[in-house]
Amino acid sequence: MTDNYQMLHKSAASTFSIWDAAEIFEYATSRFTVIHILLAKDKNHHANAYKYMFVKHIIWEAECFVFPFVNICAAMNINTTMPAYLNEILFLITSYQTEWYYDHVRLFNAFKACPHESTTDPIDIKRVVPNYRHAWWRYRFDLVSFDMPLQMSVAQVKELVAEHFTQRWLKKVSQCL
Repeated sequence: MTDNYQMLHKSAASTFSIWDAAEIFEYATSRFTVIHILLAKDKNHHANAYKYMFVKHIIWEAECFVFPFVNICAAMNINTTMPAYLNEILFLITSYQTEWYYDHVRLFNAFKACPHESTTDPIDIKRVVPNYRHAWWRYRFDLVSFDMPLQMSVAQVKELVAEHFTQRWLKKVSQCL
């Protein structure tokens, strides 16, 4: 057990802090938010194949941008909170992964119906930035094979988070001008 703990501290995750966790969880919330906003605007009736691929992609989102960092926090005894919306989405995904009756159609419908933190002046809109890498939701992901990276390092995710916050800062500055 001690060897595994030492291995974590010798890895790239060793420079991981509570601040990193907060930023990564905010970034993940932003990604889920833009996906939710686009899905809410979409008035099409979607076939089961579309819903299946959608669920495959949102699980990929959680497996790349949330679950590893929740695990790192737990292993390093870092106690952090996450945005309420992200917490709700993770509850839906975990239900899908652990409950036999919770299929991809139910997860798709629950994700689409999941409320945001505000309906009149959404904090969510301020979270969204113009450009995301690996933005599978911008194309017909249901018509192509699943083509997302299988894993991302802590350094790669931190780079994506830095890009995200730079875009948010530039967005805020441009609104002030």
